[in-house]
Amino acid sequence: WTLRLHYHADTPVKDPLFGVGLYAPDGHCIYGTNTAVTGYRLPDISGDGYVDFIIDDLTLMQGTYVLSVGIHDRTATRFYDYIDREVGFRVEPNGSEGGRPGVVLLPDQWDHVAAGAPATILGGKRMD
Repeated sequence: WTLRLHYHADTPVKDPLFGVGLYAPDGHCIYGTNTAVTGYRLPDISGDGYVDFIIDDLTLMQGTYVLSVGIHDRTATRFYDYIDREVGFRVEPNGSEGGRPGVVLLPDQWDHVAAGAPATILGGKRMD
């Protein structure tokens, strides 16, 4: 899943930070990050370009979600652009939810070991 953030800078922007916030249908922030938190340092920008925010496996449950996106300086004292919860998208059911509640579908599995039985190996790790 990729969110492409286009920019246009009339004058050079030194050491910019791009940020994204993801909000659940009930309005709670379920994820937020920026290029500084992840250690991705951008070069100074000017003119037109874009930054891609990539999530390898977006495991959201069915619902409508909204985004906040912004660009500011490293000190977060100067905001060049900020769009707060004005952009949304819908996640349609794909059959994997199975009646589970929540906003995110985490990859899970279950295992059972009866008392006195040898432990099984899950994911290459011995479960004792």
